[in-house]
Amino acid sequence: MSREPDGRRRRWCPGLAMSAILAAVVLALSADGQNTDNVCGHPPVPVNAKLVRDGAKATFVCDDGYRLFGSESITCSSNGAWTGDLPFCGTNVAVHKPTNQSTTARGGSSGNANDGDPTTVHDGRRCTETLKEPSPWWSVDLLQPYPVRAVSITTRGCCGHQPLQDIEIRVGNSSAELQRNPLCSWFPGTIEEGTTKILSCARQIVGQHVFLQLVGVEGSLSLCEVEVYSTEEFSIDRCAPGSSSAKTDVAVFDNKCYEFNVNRGASFADARQKCQATGGDIVYGFRGSSSTFLAAELERRKSRLKTQLIWIGAQKEPGLTSRTWKWVNGDVITKPTWGKDQPNNYNGEQNCVVLDGGREWLWNDVGCNLDYLHWICQYTPTTCGSPDIKVNSTIASPYTFKVSSVIEYVCPEGHATQGSAKRTCGSNGFWTGSAPSCKYVDCGPLNGIENGTITLEDNGMTTFQIDGQIYLQPELQSVKWRRQKDMC
Repeated sequence: MSREPDGRRRRWCPGLAMSAILAAVVLALSADGQNTDNVCGHPPVPVNAKLVRDGAKATFVCDDGYRLFGSESITCSSNGAWTGDLPFCGTNVAVHKPTNQSTTARGGSSGNANDGDPTTVHDGRRCTETLKEPSPWWSVDLLQPYPVRAVSITTRGCCGHQPLQDIEIRVGNSSAELQRNPLCSWFPGTIEEGTTKILSCARQIVGQHVFLQLVGVEGSLSLCEVEVYSTEEFSIDRCAPGSSSAKTDVAVFDNKCYEFNVNRGASFADARQKCQATGGDIVYGFRGSSSTFLAAELERRKSRLKTQLIWIGAQKEPGLTSRTWKWVNGDVITKPTWGKDQPNNYNGEQNCVVLDGGREWLWNDVGCNLDYLHWICQYTPTTCGSPDIKVNSTIASPYTFKVSSVIEYVCPEGHATQGSAKRTCGSNGFWTGSAPSCKYVDCGPLNGIENGTITLEDNGMTTFQIDGQIYLQPELQSVKWRRQKDMC
């Protein structure tokens, strides 16, 4: 604080408090009501996306392995607000999951619609097909509930098959009464042959079962590919980034990466060592839907296996009389899923466990030194995807998206952070918490000072001319002007 020759006192108030003071003083003292031109702040950014900004246009690019739905850009309008709906970046959570349909005709099994092959030609039995019947349907079990945002349908493109029309999509957790699940989308028209149609849910719906039906139509339902998109799973590219994804046999489920080593063999110890060398471990701790997922993935690869015995991370505690089995992380296995006549502990040295394709991928105890068995590695990504950002906020530099790293959101001057400003990249590959928002702090007009005046000068300095002494103390949390120590 400094003193002028005429006895006035000057005080410079930086930061948020100063911004609020300037705004309040302008409201109180401006005679003509003029304001500066509105300018859009930092645009919002959806999760799993990067921002490319070009002046008044903000364009979004999805992280590797994610698909963009909606308009790829939004624009800054003359009133200082971003216009356009924010897109989202999702990944397909339906590929290779269990399927079903009302009937099957001419080799068009239900699994052809989520085999990862988008061909529109049914020759060679590559699409689904039902009999001609009233309201035929198809469904997929995602094995766990996902928040579903959109469904992509690729139709059959030849041979004069009846086009899809009046199609309805439902998403929910009921497997017994699929028609009672919440409605995601309804398309009352006809979808052209050999095309891909994206049907977005009117709102995000959380569900395990996705159900497609031709409503009120008597005909045959044929689908070449159905993809279900969610933001709550990471893509295969996050597990095997870049060019390595083409060389690695990887699948993703329940926020875990599974690497299927089915082209080589190793003992239990060697297999586990190879998994640990890449930051993971031999597959362990799975049950329920994860067991179903692994069994289905192995069944799909069965023709390529040299042996149908696959190492998993379970071992028996030492001791001839011990009957306790543990996962490799030390947890006791309470409900092992043994195959028929297992475990038999043949020759007293079968202390390791495999998934046995000859027993419907149930468990079998074997000797740990067998060196020709395949194995599955389990791990999570070493990084998180691009975090979402609310309008007007930014992420402070420098930052990294590696596991355990912390990012901090920053609001512009004159705004307060609503929510936690910090998020951590968790070991599961997702950011903790949610993105905070920025709220403009409006203290209202600053009341006049008794026995004094307030003058706002062009250089941003506020001059107080008073008879007595008044101190101004910045305080970020208060949103009202208070007497004694005028603060916002």
